[in-house]
Amino acid sequence: MAGRGEMFMEFEEKRRQEGFFPKLHKGVCEQMGEENIDKLETLKENTADLLKFTHDLKVYQEGLEIKEFFPEKNLYEGKAKKDYGNKAYQKGQDLDALYLYTQAIIAIPVGEDGKSRELAICLANRSAVLFSLKAYSMALDDIKLSLEVGYPDELAYKLYDRRAKILVLFKQMADAEDAYRTAIKYLDKATKLSAEKKKQFEQEVQHALSLFQKAPASFRKN
Repeated sequence: MAGRGEMFMEFEEKRRQEGFFPKLHKGVCEQMGEENIDKLETLKENTADLLKFTHDLKVYQEGLEIKEFFPEKNLYEGKAKKDYGNKAYQKGQDLDALYLYTQAIIAIPVGEDGKSRELAICLANRSAVLFSLKAYSMALDDIKLSLEVGYPDELAYKLYDRRAKILVLFKQMADAEDAYRTAIKYLDKATKLSAEKKKQFEQEVQHALSLFQKAPASFRKN
């Protein structure tokens, strides 16, 4: 999509500077040694010999070696893609949001303890898109992983609420009831949520729980 290309224009110059060949050139220049630099000076008027000499350099050959590749992690790029994902989601462009959140998840680094607030938020955001797309099993996976890698306590009520709604659809009523109760527990930690919104959320969850209480015991089992 043309719009997607425009969104990543800000990374174009950075990619140009940090791509494979610029890195190869920099590595060769830094590691070739004074003796080889002096040799290059004597060959600069002979393009063919210059190219052959450069090609045969050990450091150049090692740089060209095909190795298993993993994209470099980049927190700045991950945050930018997350922000674009948020904008796409707000516009109802679920597939674009799904793509962008996934790209953000790939880019964001994780700490040595396996935790990352930014990664957790991206996973949670992607779970919302997957929920909207009715990909409920994948949404549950993202919710689980988001909580494991450090989703903020002050926002966790939203994830448990989403988890509960999915579990109801899967008729896992006991687990859904537990998720709703956990959502209410975390509501106390939602310090940035207004009192009015807290009250509204709690009323909605309590209404769902009251339905569980009125239901036959057989209905409340997984």
